[in-house]
Amino acid sequence: MSGMGDILENAAIDRWIRSFARSSAQVNDPHESDAELLSVPGLPAHLLAVTIDTVAEEIAAGLYRHPHTMGWVAAMASLSDLAAVGADALGVLISVSATDLSDESFACHAARGIEEACRECGVFVLGGDLNESPAVSLSGCAFGVVP
Repeated sequence: MSGMGDILENAAIDRWIRSFARSSAQVNDPHESDAELLSVPGLPAHLLAVTIDTVAEEIAAGLYRHPHTMGWVAAMASLSDLAAVGADALGVLISVSATDLSDESFACHAARGIEEACRECGVFVLGGDLNESPAVSLSGCAFGVVP
């Protein structure tokens, strides 16, 4: 059976995190969970859960072709990471990089997908970022609390 380092994404993550200092507030070890848990001063009965996911490779590979699906997956990928650690979701931040920010059809369908995922999980989009780029990608950063 292969070890965690044999998985390509984990090996790439390991190369990156060698350069980063680790916060004493972090609860998880690397590769332990898709959502990081942090102790928060003044909130001893709760942990802050944070996660981020980007839907880019899947779009480039043609797995998600409709903007509604892209938006729904971008939000739901992060929200499901919170659910996996038992967090009560508080909200999401969404970052959209698109080839044409003036494309109303893309914006409408992607936003509708994001909103439907959020509604399903009982949270709201609390902010985000828009960028024009040569390729489409959407990222969701979700955060919540674990009692």
